[in-house]
Amino acid sequence: MAKVKTTNDGVKALSDYLDYCEARERAADLRRQLATAETELAAAVQSGEKRSARVSDLEAQARQLAGLDEPTPERDRPPDLRGLEERQRVLQTAVEIAGRRLEELWIRTSADILGTRRSEHVELVQRIAGALEDLKSAMMDEEAWLAGLRDEGLHVRLGSGGLESYQSVDTRVLFKLLRGLKIDVWKGQLRKVGYLK
Repeated sequence: MAKVKTTNDGVKALSDYLDYCEARERAADLRRQLATAETELAAAVQSGEKRSARVSDLEAQARQLAGLDEPTPERDRPPDLRGLEERQRVLQTAVEIAGRRLEELWIRTSADILGTRRSEHVELVQRIAGALEDLKSAMMDEEAWLAGLRDEGLHVRLGSGGLESYQSVDTRVLFKLLRGLKIDVWKGQLRKVGYLK
């Protein structure tokens, strides 16, 4: 199980999971190292192009071994492009691996946190279900009231006689869907997953 530090309020956050934090820091450090390696490689390529007009590295080393030239100071030696390229490839692979590991930990840690906060979501969904039920009931009451006025022989049209429509262009589709919603079926689905009693 993941190492978790506890918070005062008992609510867990991603920062409470030490494994996740270590993986996040490791991934960030590898990305920084990769950026540095890419910069060094670009500089080495550019520097190597400037030196290419000089005697080849092989010939320079041979002349030094033969005692014809002084050893080349470290600062004047051409960069090891193959070594820098290899380091860049290794770091790219490490960044990919660390990124996958971080994502796995993020998903698992998030699921653990969400599990501890499920009751908050249940409460919110219960409020939505209650409000939706109240809204549909109020809409049906209004429709019944308007039908009653029509039954009295009145010409009923919203926008006439001071009656205004509560629906707008933006909400018309919502209210149409709500009229067709089978609230009992939906609430049954919520009961199956433990969101309603």
